[in-house]
Amino acid sequence: MIVLVGMMAVGKSTVGRIIADECSYEFEDLDERVMKIDLFQRSPDQIINDDGEGVFRALEHRALQGWLQSNANPNRVLATGGGVVLQESNRELLMKSGARIVWLRAEVDTIRDRFQGDSGNPRPLLKSSESTNIHDKIHALLVERNPLYESFEGLEIHTDQLEPMDCARTIIEAYDLG
Repeated sequence: MIVLVGMMAVGKSTVGRIIADECSYEFEDLDERVMKIDLFQRSPDQIINDDGEGVFRALEHRALQGWLQSNANPNRVLATGGGVVLQESNRELLMKSGARIVWLRAEVDTIRDRFQGDSGNPRPLLKSSESTNIHDKIHALLVERNPLYESFEGLEIHTDQLEPMDCARTIIEAYDLG
């Protein structure tokens, strides 16, 4: 099992899909799994707007736990949401799972540029920020989350200057998946 962690807009879903395609693995995006278990099948953005981040995080935990326990097939990839690491229970689940955890990371400016270029994919924790303030908001999220991502003993890939295919190949080679 490969689990991709990291901030929003670092390429977790894109890289995860490439790994799955290249290695004939199953792929799942944790946000999509959350939508499936939500009573109203709402997007993370809608859940956070309607019920608050706490409700979303509870659903996210259930979705993560379900994915980790759902299948004996080790040949699968999960792209998590950027905040999955905020709950200690999620970090514990991931550490005990035996999954290979890969931290995809990027600098503030890269994340901001990708976020601003991705108008079709709302980011609920940033969308209300004014464009001049997005940089500061991303920086604050990185300060809060980077130590949590670092707590995993796994591969760390800086995606700023890499194409998604290059990131995927690095992971495939590092874990001899091909």
